[in-house]
This record gives sequence, structure tokens and C-alpha cells, in this order.
Amino acid sequence: MKALLPRLFTVLIFIVGVIHVDVNAQNESEIKVIESSITPSIQIKGQSVDKISVEEKMKMHNVVNLSIAVIKDGKIRWAKGYGTADGVERKVDENTLFQAASISKPVAAAGIHKLVQKGALDLDTDVNKYLSSWKVPSSRFTDLEKVTLRKLMTHTAGTTVHGFPGYQSSDAFPTDIQVLNGEGNTDAVVVDTIPGSINRYSGGGYTIMERVVEDVTGKDFAVFMSNDILDPFGMGNSTYEQPLPQDKVDRASFAFGESGEVYKGNYHHYPEQAAAGLWTTPSDLAKFLIGIQEAYDGKSDKVLNKEMTEVFLTRDPLGHGHGPGISGEGEDFAFGHGGKNAGFTCNMFASAKKGYGMIIMSGSDGARPVIDAVQRAIAEHYGWEWEQPEVIEIVVISNDQLQNYSGKYLYRPASITASVDVDNEKLKVTIPSGDVYFFHHLGDHLFIDVSDGTRLQFNMDASGKCIGLTQNGRIQLEKIE
Repeated sequence: MKALLPRLFTVLIFIVGVIHVDVNAQNESEIKVIESSITPSIQIKGQSVDKISVEEKMKMHNVVNLSIAVIKDGKIRWAKGYGTADGVERKVDENTLFQAASISKPVAAAGIHKLVQKGALDLDTDVNKYLSSWKVPSSRFTDLEKVTLRKLMTHTAGTTVHGFPGYQSSDAFPTDIQVLNGEGNTDAVVVDTIPGSINRYSGGGYTIMERVVEDVTGKDFAVFMSNDILDPFGMGNSTYEQPLPQDKVDRASFAFGESGEVYKGNYHHYPEQAAAGLWTTPSDLAKFLIGIQEAYDGKSDKVLNKEMTEVFLTRDPLGHGHGPGISGEGEDFAFGHGGKNAGFTCNMFASAKKGYGMIIMSGSDGARPVIDAVQRAIAEHYGWEWEQPEVIEIVVISNDQLQNYSGKYLYRPASITASVDVDNEKLKVTIPSGDVYFFHHLGDHLFIDVSDGTRLQFNMDASGKCIGLTQNGRIQLEKIE
């Protein structure tokens, strides 16, 4: 989401490279149609819809790279990479590694289910019975209900710490126990409400799960996950090792900010492996999703059997699955997860019963609108159920009426001024960096930028004079001229 604030960096000019795995001519044709059929997420009623390419959409949002894998009929249909891993010349291909961010969680949860399947763990036992190196701090809340693996996986354990910012290469790298104790760059993980009473997303809870795995198996979490989950699923390009091993560094995407600038040290590191530490590729995640689909259908038990897979894909009464997010019912039953680390954005989705899915990963902070648009193009091409674009109706008013909104607006917390002018029955907003954005009138002093959905609500006094504006319901600017 853009803000009416100056950009810290200029738009990165980058070379878009395209590498893909072997596909037949029919798949090549499909890819060409899909990648040239990117449409806006917001469309104006009564106007034709212009289609652009994936590369054009990436440039619009300063997205340096993108990698896609598509599943159809229970197999990887195609995979393709766009852009560069380093922002210069190292082109993205199907073996380029990306941080999976929170997609790490459902893959880690599969590891818990594997240990349950082996009889080493029980989902409803107090986790402190498994923990030897660290304990969930007791409190008046845990006196009432115990923290269990089921609650941790479904984000209902009452644990704190939503997510993790990661560490630069120059930072001291804490252990997971230090993270749990609040000795890293986040607060201590505690239980501050009755376990099982609410659904509240908690990366801290998954870090407790990580510690359970190590205490019960006696193995490093990354080693256990490689041996019991990643390798059996055929995910040869994936690892939970943190920091990333040197032999994989040359295949890893750098992390890029919203303006295309590379993060210091190329990317952050995450000792919170189960919550955010997986490095992988879309093709490897496709193998994971296909493995879950096959197990759910009873076709394979090479990692999880059908019974444990059904648990894995069970939605908790408070809303979340036992690792993945869950949506739909019956034939439309689906699972997946999104992810966001510093400089990385990704999403994976799969039908539980119909043998299709898609995974898109990027080393760019600003990739969410690109991922959304590409997912929509893929789903539309194959006839899958998917969220449709928002269709808005523009309320045209004259340039004279629009003049009431023109002027200069001040964002006082940062002493930043934006200019609003009238331009051909639209409002033109210019921010200090020189970037210009156009807004259409929706009625009742509300305007929208159809390129990204940013909304401006102009605030009027009792006499009908404009005195300020609010961006996306949050950012307040005062009209000063």
C-alpha cells in the first residue's frame, strides 16, 4: 500500500529475465496467454479492461523478481521465473531460493504431525511435558487450560509475539531459547489469555513447537525437517538452516524493499525457523502441496498417512487449520498460507480434492499486488474458483466541483506536504518525491486510485469547505492551503 509520503529510493531499473523448467508446446502456449493476461484488481464499471504482462505489472510495483509454480491434475504443470535474484544479472530460475516466511509454519506443522504419527507426540498433551530445555511460563491462564501442540498449530494457545523482523548479518544471532525469553529483538513469548479461548496469530507459538521438536527428537530442527519432511517430499532445494548455508547462498534471492532497494546484507536471517526460517522454491512447495493432496486422497502415505493428513487439514472451531489456512467446503475445500518476511512476499494455495494449486514467491516487499494479479490470471485461465476483481462505479463531477478539494495537505507527524490538483475530471496528487497519483470520485467526498485501491476521504466542515483528508481510514492530513 502506498502512502502520500516521499519515496526513499528511486525506482529500480532492472532487467527482467525469464527461465523455466522443461514444458511441452501446449504448456508454453498456456504460459504465454496467462503472463500476458494480467488485469487490474479494481476495474471501472462500463470501461474496457486493459491487459498487461507480468513484467509490466512487476515494473509498476518496483518488483525485482517473481517465481511461479502451477499444479494441475496432481502434477507440476509448469514453473517459471522472472527478473533477477540480485537485482543486476543473476536471473531467477526454478532453482532460485526464496524465504518462505510464514509458509514455513504449515510445513513445520507437517513435521509435528509426522511425530504424532510415529507416536512420539500427542496433540492434546501439555507441551511442558515434552519440553526439557525450556518451559512455557506458568500463569493464571495456564492454570486454567494447558498449552498443547494442537492449540499452538491453530493459533489458539494464547501465546504472544505475532511475527519476527529477522536479523542482519552483523547482528548477534540468538538461539530459539533466547528468542522465547525475549533476549532477541522481540518480546518474550508468554501466555496472556486462556489457551483455547481466542484465535490470535502467533509466530511465538510456532517457536515453542520448534523447541518441542528438538527436545523430543534430540535433533536440530533443520536436520529433523530435512530428514522427515523435506527430503521425503522431494524438496531438494529447501532448508530450514539459519543462517543460509554457504553452498546455497549463490542460489538465493536478495531481499528488496518497496522501491527496489536491496536490504543491507542482502537479506535478514531468522532463528525462528519453524515460524519464518524456511528457504525454498515454488516448485518444492508444489511438491509439498501435491504430497498433501495425495495423502488426503489416500493415494500415498510416504510422509503422512491419510488419517494424519485429515487432522492437518482440519479447521479449528476458532478458524485456522492445523498448520495451513483452510477455506471452502465440499469440492471447493482448499488449503494454503501466505508469507511476509523483510523483503520477501509469497503465497501458496491448493485444492484439497481437485488436484490443482499455485505458488508464487518474490524477493520484493511490494509484490503483493503482483502476486494477487498473477493468481487471478492463472485461476481464470484454468477455470478455478477465485476472488473476482472489485468493480467500482465512478461518479463524475465537474472540474469546478473538484476545485473544492485542490490545495496543499500537511501530514504533521513527518512534516510532509502533498499537493492536490484537478486534472481532467480527476484529482492529481503529487508527493514530495515527485511521484504523481490519480484519483477518481466515488461519491460523498471519497476518491480512489484504481491502480492500487488507495482511498482518500476528504473531510468537510459544516459549511461544506474541505479541511483535510484521510488516507485508507488511517493517515490524517490537514489542508493548509
